[in-house]
Amino acid sequence: MGLLIFISACTPVRYKVFNKSKKSGVMIIDTAAVNEDNNSGYHDPYKDYRYTDTTYIDVEANKALLPLGVQGQFEQALRQFDEENYEESCQVFRQLSTTINPDDSLYFESFFYCAECRILDDKLEKAEEILTDLISNQKTPEAVIERCLVRLGQIYCVTERKKQAYALFDRLKKEYPNSIYIKIANCDVVN
Repeated sequence: MGLLIFISACTPVRYKVFNKSKKSGVMIIDTAAVNEDNNSGYHDPYKDYRYTDTTYIDVEANKALLPLGVQGQFEQALRQFDEENYEESCQVFRQLSTTINPDDSLYFESFFYCAECRILDDKLEKAEEILTDLISNQKTPEAVIERCLVRLGQIYCVTERKKQAYALFDRLKKEYPNSIYIKIANCDVVN
C-alpha cells in the first residue's frame, strides 16, 4: 500500500518530465519539459541520458481487497484457505508476502502460507526453500518457526530424508516442549 501511495504522490512530477514509451513501457525523459523548467541558461550535457534507465511498472491493485486492510486481507485469505479455496487464497498470500513490511509478523505468516500453497501445487522444492528461509531468519516469530519445523520435517519425510526430518522434529521438541505440533512431528503422519 505504501508503494502505491508513493507512486501516486510522484505521478504529477514523473509525467511532466517522463513519457511512457508505448512499445516497451520504459519511461523516457522529455527534455523539453526539463528545459522548460530550467530558466537559468545552464546547458546540461547529460540531459539526454539521465533517467533513461528508469522503468515504468504498472501496478494494478486488487480493488476488492483494498478496503480490508492488510490484516483483513490476511484473515480473509486464511478463511478461504481453510475452506479449501486454495487458488484465491494462495494468490492473496503471494501478494501479501511481497507487500507487507518485513518487520510485520503477517509477513512471515504470509510466507508460511505461500509454502503451504507450494506444497498443494506439489512444488516441494520451492516450499522447502521458503520454510528453510523462514527458520533461518532471526525475525521470524516462534509460532511460525514451530509450524515451519514440522512442515519442513514432513517434506523431508515425503522426500525420503528421514534423518533430516527427525532432526527437525527433535529440535521442535527441544526448543518448544509445549508445542501443540509435537503430536504431528513424525513421518507416520505423512505416510
